[in-house]
Amino acid sequence: MLLTKIKNRITKIIRKVIKFALYKKIWEKKISIISNNCVGTFLYREFGCEYLSPTINLQLSPCDYIKFCKNLNYYLSQKIEEVSNPDNSGFVALGGDKITFPVGKLDDLIIYFQHYNDFTSAVKKWEKRKSRINYDNMYFILIDTYCNIETVKEFFSLSYKNKLFMTGNKELLINQNCILIDTNNKFWHQGDWIKRFDFKNWFLGKKL
Repeated sequence: MLLTKIKNRITKIIRKVIKFALYKKIWEKKISIISNNCVGTFLYREFGCEYLSPTINLQLSPCDYIKFCKNLNYYLSQKIEEVSNPDNSGFVALGGDKITFPVGKLDDLIIYFQHYNDFTSAVKKWEKRKSRINYDNMYFILIDTYCNIETVKEFFSLSYKNKLFMTGNKELLINQNCILIDTNNKFWHQGDWIKRFDFKNWFLGKKL
């Protein structure tokens, strides 16, 4: 048992060293990924970066996400309140199932803390990570959780520089910053697309 723990710890350290060597420049940029679902979490893990964003392990509807981005400073100054009896239909509309996790209300926005066990822990992490945001290096990623064309247009009308939209719907490809992912008509998972776009060079500001 002890040897297994030691081996696992050494393996973890080796992986961290390798990631640092590969992604050192990304680490140094201290990027803040503002996303509508767990895409940010997956990318931070992929590159071994510190969580410099509050949108970790949670989900917002596309409409609420855009409202959040439009008034970022305002919403980040608001207190999250617990929703004791959340409407399950809202989460189902995003491709989810039954709500078995804490849900919060940020003014008029609903936040699904789907990877947290309790509301207190979720809010504590939110508060801690929002204080780390690097406003000089923000990247906004909208994942197509059943978006429509108007939502996509509104997303790209945001004044931020780095915006990316990922979808399996060809009809929503309105510019070069829309990335098509072949989902074979199935609702897709983050692991399906993480290797289909050059996130490394995008974060480094290189021309793709």
